[in-house]
Amino acid sequence: MASRTLSPAEADAATLGACVRHHGDIQTRLHYIRDRTDDEGRSQVRTHNGPRAMATFRNTAISRWQTHGLPNIQGALNHLARHPDQVAHLLLG
Repeated sequence: MASRTLSPAEADAATLGACVRHHGDIQTRLHYIRDRTDDEGRSQVRTHNGPRAMATFRNTAISRWQTHGLPNIQGALNHLARHPDQVAHLLLG
């Protein structure tokens, strides 16, 4: 479902329910990846804007990896750990 603004006529219960379910699916997949690959639940970054910044960095990295066709995020992390010179290229462009 593409992101767009619904008119009042289009915003019926079935359509709104589908939008909410679609958003929930995306959130679930993203949080699952972040928790499984980054062990985010045990992060010790807990003050000020640190947690939000780290989540943003992780989301950006995951999105870039998926855009580059790397479905196995853990494999990408392992590869980049061995080739740190490729991190900037992958994330920036």
